[in-house]
Parts: sequence; C-alpha cells; structure tokens
Amino acid sequence: MAADPTLVRGAGRAASKFTKTQLFSAEDFKAANQLTMLKKLKKSARDAEIRALVSDITVDESLTPPQQIDQQYQKAGQLRNQVAALAAEKAKYPVNSPQAFALEQRMSSLKQSFGNIAKNAKDFKDLEKEFIDGGWNMSGGVDEIQREKLNEIFVNKQYSIEYDERGNATYNTKFGNLTQKDLSNYYLKDDEMALSVVNYSDDALNLGTGGTLIKQNDARYNMIASKVRNELRKGGESRLKSLIYDDLVENQNLGLTEIKDENGNFDIQANEDAAVNAIMNNLMEVNKQGYNEHKSKPGNKTGEEESEIAVTRNELESIDIGKDITPDRIYDDQKIEPRPKRFGPRKISDTLSDYNNVIGAEGYQIVVNDAGEYVLENQNPMSQNEREKFGQEEIQDELDELLKGNKDPLIRKLMVEVYGETPMDRKNADKTFAQ
Repeated sequence: MAADPTLVRGAGRAASKFTKTQLFSAEDFKAANQLTMLKKLKKSARDAEIRALVSDITVDESLTPPQQIDQQYQKAGQLRNQVAALAAEKAKYPVNSPQAFALEQRMSSLKQSFGNIAKNAKDFKDLEKEFIDGGWNMSGGVDEIQREKLNEIFVNKQYSIEYDERGNATYNTKFGNLTQKDLSNYYLKDDEMALSVVNYSDDALNLGTGGTLIKQNDARYNMIASKVRNELRKGGESRLKSLIYDDLVENQNLGLTEIKDENGNFDIQANEDAAVNAIMNNLMEVNKQGYNEHKSKPGNKTGEEESEIAVTRNELESIDIGKDITPDRIYDDQKIEPRPKRFGPRKISDTLSDYNNVIGAEGYQIVVNDAGEYVLENQNPMSQNEREKFGQEEIQDELDELLKGNKDPLIRKLMVEVYGETPMDRKNADKTFAQ
C-alpha cells in the first residue's frame, strides 16, 4: 500500500519542529543535578550519624565470659537495628520538635541498656573468678539453696540469661533465679575475726601465766569486751553468722546458735551480745587456765602471791596523807577546854603522786575526769573513748574520806580494782603483818 502523501508531509513538518524543542534547559538540568547531589549528601550524613549512634553498641570479647559472647552479639545486633530505625524516624521531624526529643530519649535508653549488659558481663567475669578462687571457703551461714545456685552458675555453667529493658540480667538455673546483685550475695568464713579471737585467747593465756587473773566486769575485762564488740560491728551480720556457723579453728567453735526476732529475722543486737559473752567467757576460761599454771610453778606459789599483795597493801598504807593538828587551848571561866581534834591533810597532789607511783606499775592512775571528779583510770592501751567508758572507776567518795584522815576506803578500792585482792587475800595480809 502506498504511503499517504498527506501524512508524510505532516510528519516531516512535525519532526522539524520537535528537533528544535528541548525537554530541559541547561539551567534546569544543573538544578536537578544539584538537588540529586544534595539528597545523596543528606542520606550520607544521616547514615554517618546512625553509624555514630550505634558505634558504641559493640561487644568487647575480652571483658565478656565466653559462654555469654554469642548472646551478647545477638543482643547488640537487635539494639543497633532498633537505634538505627529510631534515628531514621527522628530525621523526619524538626530538630527541636517533641517527636524528635522523644525518639532521642528512647535511643539513649536503648544504648544505656547495652551499657548495662556489658557492665554486668564484666562484673560476672570478675565474680566468677572470685568464686572459683575463694568459694571453697564459703561460710556455713550461707543458705544452702543460694550455694546451689552459685555453684550451678559459676562452676557448672548451667544457666541462661534474661535481660529486662534496662539491660539488667537475671540468671536462671534449675535451682532458681539470681539477679546480678544476688551473684555476690554470699560471704566467706570470717577468717579475720576468727584470727582475732585466737589472738585474744593467746593474750588472755599470757596474762594468766604471768599471774594476772581477769575478772568479770573489771577494767581489763570491760576493755577487751569493748574491743571485741567494735570488731563484730565492723563485720556486720555476715561476721556474726560466721561465728555462729563456722569453726574458729578445726572442730572448735563458740557454741552459738542463731537468734531471731519476733518477726523471724536475724536479731543483730541479740546475736552480737551473745557473741561478745561467748568470746569473753572463752577468754576468761583460757586466762584461768594460764593463771592456774602460774600458781602451780614452784616459784609462783599462792602463798608468795598473797604475800606480795600484803606487801603492796603495806606500801599503800605507809603513804603519808597528813596528820592530826595539835589542839590549841582556850580559857573559858578560868577553865581550860581543848578544842576538838581536827585532821590536817597533806597537799592532795603530793599524796596522789605517791599513790600513783605505786599503782602506776599496774597501768593505773588516779586522775580528774571531765566532770572535775577523781577517778581511778586504767591506762593500759585503749582508745580515749574506751578509757572514759570502761576504764574509769569512781573514787571521789574514797578521796573525800582520805581528806578527813581515813585512808582505808581508798586503799581497799585500790587493792580490789588494781590488784584483784579477795577477802581471803585480805585475811592473809592481816596475818602476815600481825607476825
């Protein structure tokens, strides 16, 4: 079929016009190209921002227990994707808009949760080493179920982990679950306190073998009891429980049992008091054994000791405290009447200096306390607070009598408090100087 001449001529005219018309001008093309480049730059900047946002969600294998590494990588990937999605969503809103702020807070929370996951992993690794190295010495006071859980986690490594939205870990075992805090909720046998008790026992024994008998509630007893109580308080509940459930040395303990309050909870004060009493009773018994050993030696017979006490009493009684003043005579109606006799005390500082020279050898002194009263003070090593609380015995009444010329109450007080004189010692002393 021959071409239609009319159509051919029309097409020719249209083609010539088409070739003369441009779809985009050079300016339009340049603008479009710049817009495309700007979009690419924005996307690149956004991608870089997202990469920066998730860059710290990274697993540090050197700080992570081997059995937790895979799960931590999985958790890190999940959190990176979530943070990236939130960052892309945030880019749709103005920088200071409420929507952008809320998304920023959510991203920050997700990143903090991974920080907690990583921190918990590092803590776990440290706690695991601590348990492996020292768990064998765990105190008998630790709950048996708690012990089973810890062994299952740290020794058998049979556990799974669940994380909450803040990244806090819960460790699941067949014996029950433990939180991160629970992993360190156990204590070892308190070897430090056990050693202190043993040392106190050695000191008490040495005092006994040296001829010193500790008596309940005397100055030395109160001083030691105060030190024991302070040491117990430093260790708190775990120290008390260790004394209750653990041996001080092999097969030797204090015979304590746990005391609970009316609500069934561990009674700190009651258990502390029981521990102090048990320790002090033990020390007194050890001291008594040493004292008996001292008396059994040929050179330390009881009679000789009694004689020494008698000599000490005589030394105290010989101290000059003053003298009676010779009465003057007065005349009354031609009768000579004497004035009542009165005592002239020696200067008190000089008198006390003589007494202190004698009792100072035993670590005692007569001093004035903060209230301005005279007290007998045990100056053996102790803190100032302990000395004021337990190492002072009131003797103001005895000194008042001394100033009146009656020295017996003071001497009796010194002999009992400083030298531990008994009624039998006093009787023997009277016999000694009656001869």
